[in-house]
Amino acid sequence: MFTIHCGGNMERASAANSIDLAKQEMEIVVKYAEDNGLTTGNTSILWNTPYNDVGFWYNNMKVSLEELRSVKPEASGLEKSNILMKLRETLLRQGDKGTDIMIPSGISVFPHNIAYAVLGVFSLIPGILGTIFFFRSLDSPY
Repeated sequence: MFTIHCGGNMERASAANSIDLAKQEMEIVVKYAEDNGLTTGNTSILWNTPYNDVGFWYNNMKVSLEELRSVKPEASGLEKSNILMKLRETLLRQGDKGTDIMIPSGISVFPHNIAYAVLGVFSLIPGILGTIFFFRSLDSPY
């Protein structure tokens, strides 16, 4: 749901060619974050890393929106263009597979990251035991 209701709007804001259009998309992003409790915390399970800091991400989105809101209608084209470029740099990063939106990894399941990790670990146990029993049954004369 995050990608549909927030990540997509981040991409659209980064591609916007006007302040108003970018502002409209960023308002959706910030509202989604606030409505879904994505304002503090860390998506890491074992140790907190700066890359996965949800609070920093949220504050960055909120500050970007405030900057868009502060642009005066009589601002020059160059000033507006610079703000849009800064927004693109805030929202996007160049990765190995191209350009991606800059979000903490695991934010799509935050704050349930620990529950998903525990579920994943415990679902491995029956899989491993089933595999062992399967291969043992192949050696059985029955």
